[in-house]
Amino acid sequence: MAQTHASEATQYNALRRAVLVFRRHPMLAIIPVIMFVAATLGTSITTGPIICVFRLGSGLPCAGCGMTRAFVALSHGHGHAALHYNLLSPIVFGWMWLWWIAAIVALATDRDPPRHPGWLVKSALVALTTYWLVRAGWFAAQPGAWQDMVDTSPVLRAINWLMS
Repeated sequence: MAQTHASEATQYNALRRAVLVFRRHPMLAIIPVIMFVAATLGTSITTGPIICVFRLGSGLPCAGCGMTRAFVALSHGHGHAALHYNLLSPIVFGWMWLWWIAAIVALATDRDPPRHPGWLVKSALVALTTYWLVRAGWFAAQPGAWQDMVDTSPVLRAINWLMS
């Protein structure tokens, strides 16, 4: 009887620790879901609804626009297509896999998942912002960009309608 109680307490403590780990590191659950969805979607996903709030508001692509299609392409081994959708996708895709594997190894050896050093986070934010500005500027400089932006953005459509 005492051994059963100890076994239940051990299971409870393990479950409690797992819940605490997932609360502190939700990416442990989110990354596998993202990868599973990307792998199960067909490679023919080349169009679809725009879900980016920034793009819907401004008509300009953000730094993450195209990332979903790029992840689908990468999960099916189509690196060139992924780069077409979003240049940052292979870096983000690789980082997600590497961090997740390192986190699982750390948890298996009874350590906390790795945290990112401050310099890495700051460098990533600078790279992301630079990519965003260059991408938006390049997009806006293309012939017919204003019409594409108006077609994409309900906000710009309303402004365009009010001004005409």
